Amino acid sequence: VIARLGVIEHKFIHIVLTDGADNRSNCTLTDAQRIFMQLGRELGDICTTFFIGVGLGYTEKAQLQSIANLAGDAAELYNCQDVQ
Repeated sequence: VIARLGVIEHKFIHIVLTDGADNRSNCTLTDAQRIFMQLGRELGDICTTFFIGVGLGYTEKAQLQSIANLAGDAAELYNCQDVQ
């Protein structure tokens, strides 16, 4: 509601650092996709989530990318590979 009224003067970031492995999550991939799609519609770029994947496998990267895509301007995915 506040976002629609245009009274927010600041932008926020939300950083998620992950290896993509699902270990005891309380929501499904579909739940997360639905939440981020709604956040993208409601907040646009007022709050942007940056998913930073570390050594993501193909499946994990595809799942996180699907969440970021559904969020529109509200999320981005960066995949970092392990380096030595």
